[in-house]
Amino acid sequence: MTLALTPATSQTGANPQSAANWGDAFAWAGQPPEFCREQPFALDWQQPLFDEVGQALALGQTIRPAIIGPLTYLWLGKVKEEGFDKLELLEQLLPLYGEVLGRLAAEGLEWVQIDEPILALELAQEWKNAFERAYHILQYSPLQKLLAVTGGGLTDNLGVTVTLPVAGLHIDLVSAPQTLPAVLDRLPTYKVLSFAGPCELALLQRAQERFGDNLWLASDKA
Repeated sequence: MTLALTPATSQTGANPQSAANWGDAFAWAGQPPEFCREQPFALDWQQPLFDEVGQALALGQTIRPAIIGPLTYLWLGKVKEEGFDKLELLEQLLPLYGEVLGRLAAEGLEWVQIDEPILALELAQEWKNAFERAYHILQYSPLQKLLAVTGGGLTDNLGVTVTLPVAGLHIDLVSAPQTLPAVLDRLPTYKVLSFAGPCELALLQRAQERFGDNLWLASDKA
């Protein structure tokens, strides 16, 4: 299977995929991926992601490309065999992410946004464990990583999300405004906190006091 990480390149501070369309934001030529045991993966080096990055850099733009996260990619895929757990493919998939991050770093980028909207869902413990395993591996790949969770709150997955070894977290206040207070309490201040959507003035002031320059305010407009 050829892996294409196709979300559009986003400007720094731009809104990640909106809550309503995150499942449709990643193109599979009209179809979600299908998985089987011993599924081979290959990276599509001709995918639009790299073209868009190159074009933006040529124009002198500061960008943060957005790619679908490995766990969301597996979650969206369909299993073609009974009795097969698609999480078994995670270790085969992660080296391709390492290649992508290496290619983007070679272009001179500093940040990448990794979209994991399934963290807004109720996940079984094995998926939470898989997040910890995957991101402890990806931390050794280049680039600063901004983990983006859109389409809902982090009620069930806040603990695992704030402890993942990434440089920052983006949350969606449009669909889950109640998320911010808990994130302010739990996210370490050495990480970047980014959010899009309406925010009460008192919470905004609290966020600014707590995170300082590590607070990124994104537009809530697509």
